[in-house]
Amino acid sequence: MQTLWDKPLSRRTDPQTSCEAAHNLAVSGKWAGQKIAVYECLRKHDGATSGEINQYLGKYVANRRLPEIERTGCVKRGKSRKCTVTGTSQTTWWIAE
Repeated sequence: MQTLWDKPLSRRTDPQTSCEAAHNLAVSGKWAGQKIAVYECLRKHDGATSGEINQYLGKYVANRRLPEIERTGCVKRGKSRKCTVTGTSQTTWWIAE
């Protein structure tokens, strides 16, 4: 299983500005911190949507970090349901067993 930090933040085909932003996010430690915060929040609220996780954390990072964490095998997507925060249909996220 991969760790939460194994995948790059940007692709080789992304604009240079995106690559620089990704590098700065990784070097600053914010990227790792965001992934840990999202994962730990999901451990407390298994089955939450990204909108709900964002509300629990007080910042909008779950939408980007959950797919990254999913690629490591630590979380998985579930069925969609109405998000209690946004009122829209969203994917639920679960801790992988």
